[in-house]
Amino acid sequence: MACLVTLSSRTREVDPQPEPPACFLDRNHVRDMTQCPRGEQSQSTNEGTPSVSESKPDVVNWQPERLVRTCVATTHDSEVFGRLVGAEAKARNFGSATRRAFVADGQAYNWAIHKRWFAGYVAVVDFVHVLGYVWQAASVIGGSEAEQWDRYAKWMGGCWQGRVSDVLAELDGEQERMGRVPEDADATDPRAVLERVRGYLRNNVDRMKYPEYRRSGLPVTSSWVESLIKEINYRVRGTEKFWNESGAESVLQVRAAVLSDDERLAKHLDARPGSAFRRPINKVA
Repeated sequence: MACLVTLSSRTREVDPQPEPPACFLDRNHVRDMTQCPRGEQSQSTNEGTPSVSESKPDVVNWQPERLVRTCVATTHDSEVFGRLVGAEAKARNFGSATRRAFVADGQAYNWAIHKRWFAGYVAVVDFVHVLGYVWQAASVIGGSEAEQWDRYAKWMGGCWQGRVSDVLAELDGEQERMGRVPEDADATDPRAVLERVRGYLRNNVDRMKYPEYRRSGLPVTSSWVESLIKEINYRVRGTEKFWNESGAESVLQVRAAVLSDDERLAKHLDARPGSAFRRPINKVA
């Protein structure tokens, strides 16, 4: 699925939010975002830095405002998907925008689509995914709950402020201290987790210039597409919903049209030959 959004925002000479939002320093909220267990809540809230569960909203409202959203969805592979997204962006005349961003998580196929179809767009890796990887690293290194949290807050703040190289330097030091990953190591081995986090940040460092993006009025998270996925899934996934391949593709196309702000489904039905709600019957003479 892809969410194509026309936004309204303003540029600034200075970073409008140099410090991370309060929600990223709320332990319970971070656990929800990273799908980590909440069982240690009573320990973590009594140890070290307190949880900010009732934080006030951020004072600076710098986030871009959504104007028009359209979307595409398919069961086909990334090659077909990339063409669909590229065609939709062209139909929306995105090329005429003075500022353009391509926001995605760190999966390689996303950046292959960016390179082929959206090379002129600023590449932004979703900050919430970065946050999740930083949390993993801070947790597997060990120590008390307070030490893990302080470590996470420091590294998350470093990424938010564009100091990814400093975070990587500390992670490299931790990897050296913990040792190389054995060939037979499990994926959950702390050394393997730490190496995976280092690889993720290193591969995406050029897409993590968050202060620059905020000054340019660009989004830094993929929250719009995450919300869209839930809206798609209300119709497509769930109990007692079963689709064959062709049926699933058709349902996705219709659902994407319903959720697009340009009323494309209604326009299609109005423009169809014959009745908009009943298939025409061809009579044989």
